[in-house]
Amino acid sequence: MIDKEKVKIMTREAMLEKKNKKHGLPAQNFFMDDYISLQVIKGVIGTTLLYAVGVAVWLLYTMDSWINSYSLIQVWDVVIRLGILYLVILVISVAILIMVYSLKYFRAGRLLKEQQYYLKKLSRYYENEEKKRGE
Repeated sequence: MIDKEKVKIMTREAMLEKKNKKHGLPAQNFFMDDYISLQVIKGVIGTTLLYAVGVAVWLLYTMDSWINSYSLIQVWDVVIRLGILYLVILVISVAILIMVYSLKYFRAGRLLKEQQYYLKKLSRYYENEEKKRGE
């Protein structure tokens, strides 16, 4: 005979396990600071590459006017402005990455705790069944 309570517990635990594998598993393998640092490093590398590609495309697009009309002082002014823009974008992206991955780490922890709760509940259910069979 199928026990509805047991099926509910097992179904809920299986759903949490599937969700945890998709969203929380990478975060569980690290301490919080290590996980966030790794994700921020990946984000900084990605932001830098994206910014470099954007600057390269812009330079190729405006190369004709650069060659014909800019002096060395104007070029240095543009380079300094591009550097400042890069730093501003980098600071903003790092702040966003820290917030996003902190939230993701805490959600993964909550998922894991909820999954452990249902596993303990299922374990207690099996222990109670064994006691009933033994009596």
